[in-house]
Amino acid sequence: MMVPTRPPAEPWVKPPTSDVLVGLAKVLSRYVNSDRIFIIDYVERGEFHIDKNDPVNSLLGILKVQPMTVEQVMDVIRRNNLDMEILDRIRSLTKEVVFNGITYLVYSSE
Repeated sequence: MMVPTRPPAEPWVKPPTSDVLVGLAKVLSRYVNSDRIFIIDYVERGEFHIDKNDPVNSLLGILKVQPMTVEQVMDVIRRNNLDMEILDRIRSLTKEVVFNGITYLVYSSE
C-alpha cells in the first residue's frame, strides 16, 4: 500500500492515519499472505540528476512531475558544483507547500 509522501496534486487528498493503514493491512491479509503486504508511508531517498548546462530548466522539469524539498534542490546544486543562487531562481518559479511537516517546492504554472 502506498500513501502520499509528497504533496498531492489535489489539495483535498490527505494521507491516511497509521491506524487506518494497519486496519487496511489486516483486511488485505485475509486475501493475501501478510508477508506480501508492505506499507510505504515514508519519503523515498535517492538522488536527482540534472543537465548541468541547463540546471534551472532541468530542476523545473523534475518539479513539474514531482515536488522536491529545499534540501533536495540544494543537494543537486552542491553535487553539481553550481552556484547557490540557482536555488533563489527556483524558489521564484515555484511555490512552497508544507506536507506532513516537510516543506516542498512545487512547480507552479501561474
